[in-house]
Amino acid sequence: MGPKGDKGDKGDTGAIGPAGPPGPPGSADAWSRTGNAGTNPTGNFLGTTDAQPLVLRAANQPVLRLEAQASGTRIIGGRAHSLDPSSTNSAILSGRENTIEAAAHESVIAGGWTM
Repeated sequence: MGPKGDKGDKGDTGAIGPAGPPGPPGSADAWSRTGNAGTNPTGNFLGTTDAQPLVLRAANQPVLRLEAQASGTRIIGGRAHSLDPSSTNSAILSGRENTIEAAAHESVIAGGWTM
């Protein structure tokens, strides 16, 4: 057998094949970006069902973190804040680099900057 020759031009495009099967339906429990009606707070909520905090972001930066604890709730607004893990029922609502220490239960920092 002799050497192979040069490749020829492409042939015509073939006919379109049959459509594939439909994909799975979307989530029946999804939240609408334009609001929801008929919700019940015992079964319908935004949040987590494990021991992880709920973190809301804007411009891909954390702006609000909600943490549930056996003894209460912690609310942390903004970034670079520090709450001792043993502090309970505490909130840092805004500001920068604020700290709530272990002995500070049921404390609130509404804003400011610890320098």
